[in-house]
Amino acid sequence: MLLRMARKPPKAPQSKPLGKRLEKARSKAGYSREQLAQALGVNQTTVWRWEEGLQVPRPVKLFEIARVLGQPVDVLLFGAPKPIAVNGEAQR
Repeated sequence: MLLRMARKPPKAPQSKPLGKRLEKARSKAGYSREQLAQALGVNQTTVWRWEEGLQVPRPVKLFEIARVLGQPVDVLLFGAPKPIAVNGEAQR
């Protein structure tokens, strides 16, 4: 009899930074995981999986998350834009 060891599901590539940005945006907006899950019509575990980088929200759901949290989608995906230095001075 062959026994197999349970393996953790593989993490989605490059999803950890997205998860951390989602968690930060959720906290900043004053939502708990349960409240955000309710607002999005998903399970609280789903929000946890997004924040832990175990899953990535579908594009349509990402737009809903951005709307609920009051954040642009590009900020959730890529982070806040960095100032660009021109002639040695940072632009705002």
